[in-house]
Amino acid sequence: KIYHIERVNSQDFGWYVCTATVIGFPDTSREAMLLKNDRPNMKSEKQQMATEGEKGKLECLTNSIPKPKSITWSKGGKEINYAMSGRFSKDDKDILYGARSVLHIQSVQ
Repeated sequence: KIYHIERVNSQDFGWYVCTATVIGFPDTSREAMLLKNDRPNMKSEKQQMATEGEKGKLECLTNSIPKPKSITWSKGGKEINYAMSGRFSKDDKDILYGARSVLHIQSVQ
C-alpha cells in the first residue's frame, strides 16, 4: 500500500514505519525516511592551516537531497584548473546525503 501525502509540509519530514501483518506469522516492519529536496548545506572550517612550502589541504562537506552534481573550488574569483595548475588536485567522495570534497595543494605559497 502507498501512503500518499497531498501537500508536504515541514512536519511531514522524518521517519515512518511500514508494518505488514500476516496471520500465523510475526509482524514485519521496515523504516522509511522522507527527506526534503533542498539546496546544498555547506560545511567547512572557515580557517584551515598549512605551512608555506609544504602540502596543504582544504575540506568542504555538502549535505543535500539530491547530492550535488559537481563541486568546484576557486581562488580570487577564478575556478581552479587542476590540470593546468600542476599544484592543485581534488578528491570528491559521496557521503550519506551529500559529498565531501578535499582540495590538495602540492606546495603552499
